[in-house]
Formats: sequence, C-alpha cells, structure tokens
Amino acid sequence: MRFSVTVALLAAVMTCAAIALPASAGEIGDRCTFGVDEQCGEGKWCDPTPGSCGQAVQTGKCVRRRQACPRHFRPECGCNGATYSNACGRIWARQSMAHEGKCIDDPIDRKQPR
Repeated sequence: MRFSVTVALLAAVMTCAAIALPASAGEIGDRCTFGVDEQCGEGKWCDPTPGSCGQAVQTGKCVRRRQACPRHFRPECGCNGATYSNACGRIWARQSMAHEGKCIDDPIDRKQPR
C-alpha cells in the first residue's frame, strides 16, 4: 500500500513538472499558467490561449490589465458566453477568449472600463 501511494505521488509530481512554468513574476508576453495570477505580477493577468475554454490546464501569456480601455469596437467572445467590445474589456473582466467576434447567444454587449 505504501509503495503504491509513493508511486502515485511521484507520478503526479512528474506530470506537474512537465507543465510547470517559471514561478517568478513574468513580464508582458511571457508564458504562464491560467489561474496563477502571481506568475504575471501586479497589474498583469495570464490570458489563456484563445479557444482553450474548459481545459483542465490552460497556458497563455502575461498581458497588462489596463484601468481604462480604448473605445474601438473589435468584439471578442469570452468563454463565459459574453461579448466584449475589444480585448482590453475582456482582459479587464479576466475572461478567457473563446473566439474573435460576437458570441452567438449574447444579446447584450458587456461594458468596458472607462
């Protein structure tokens, strides 16, 4: 019993090590693991690879979270099914991108920070 638990733990550690990314705060554009905000540092967020909605482990890149977003309209559909005016608004809301363009079933576009 003890041997099987040890083997299972070792296998889990090896699996995690294979996908582990640097633990230090990343710079904009650095690779990161979604859900581990401290990897990117203050004022930044790990933006998962587009289209990776619902995956157990999502990798992405560190992006800056702006306090105010431009008003240009270049819609993006979030993994939550909401349409955002542009990437800045989606990132501000901390939502992964399902795809570019409006979400099919979202009747109301989400507001962005001003």
